[in-house]
Amino acid sequence: MSSSNQSGIIVSIVSIVVILAALVANYLIIEPMEIAAARPRPEDIFIVSYPKSGSTFVRLLLGHLALNGRQTGREGARQLDLQTIEDLVPDLEYGPNRRAYTQPPVSSKYINMPVRLFKSHQAFGFAYKPPCDKSIGSSNVEGFQCACPNCPLHMKRIVYVVRDGRDTLCSYFHFQKKLGEFAGQGAGEFTEFLEKDLNEALYPGVRWLEHTRAYWEQSRNASSDQDIYLVRYEDLRDPRTALDAATKLASWAGLPSDLESVIDALERSGFQKMRKLEEANGLKLFDRHYTGREADFRLTRKGVVGGWRDDPACQLPDEQTSEFIRSAGPLLKELGYDY
Repeated sequence: MSSSNQSGIIVSIVSIVVILAALVANYLIIEPMEIAAARPRPEDIFIVSYPKSGSTFVRLLLGHLALNGRQTGREGARQLDLQTIEDLVPDLEYGPNRRAYTQPPVSSKYINMPVRLFKSHQAFGFAYKPPCDKSIGSSNVEGFQCACPNCPLHMKRIVYVVRDGRDTLCSYFHFQKKLGEFAGQGAGEFTEFLEKDLNEALYPGVRWLEHTRAYWEQSRNASSDQDIYLVRYEDLRDPRTALDAATKLASWAGLPSDLESVIDALERSGFQKMRKLEEANGLKLFDRHYTGREADFRLTRKGVVGGWRDDPACQLPDEQTSEFIRSAGPLLKELGYDY
């Protein structure tokens, strides 16, 4: 065998060894480090809810408190909108945001935030199996919906936003329809929507009842090492209770909870202000990934409490209403809702 052939064989062997070493290092060292880095940090706060329960409002409320601190009303206090909130309080349902979890803040103005805030819709518990290969947006964005850090079992501090299931499902129905994700037939569309949820479990993979009950029960689990703070959307929206509810939430989160700061954050996060800002500035994720949505789609649709009662599109036959109350009634009552 010539020396040149021997040299070629040696080079090939060395190349194979290098490649194998790199694969082993990736498997044994790099991937475990990435997985560990993607695990939620103990101090992170996750704003979790079933879709259309008010998490956007809570993101804005806590985001303003974290961003502005106690400089309310002074020069330098900043106004968030439905674009900038995606950078300040990333939505972990969106694949690239999970990838960016271990990276520095996207903007230097967020580096001094007193706490990191994130949003999630993931169901809690081993019994639920959401579609882990899914993500907000078209199929070309990163998948694995329930991969860490979007993994509730590893989250230590959770704000769970709960809303009356009848309002939630009515709002979710309009949301899915305007987004082009649900196409019903005629007058019975809402009934068809609920049947679809019952049979297939709409995104994020479990029904409202299961999603809410799991977090409610875990929040009362004295042996858990998770700190779950449950807040009702209605209490944050009702002028009679909003200030007290927002102050207690801010205090739990370790954010400014003085009267001036909380009032300022509530005003900056108000529905009418957000509607105007949505009209003016658009929606970051939806503008990018749902270009085919209906022209009158709005993330800030109504935001009212008890709106399902007066919405003709969300009325159900007596039999289906009775079935919902039979299954969800006990939980609604525990959470303080009348039915």
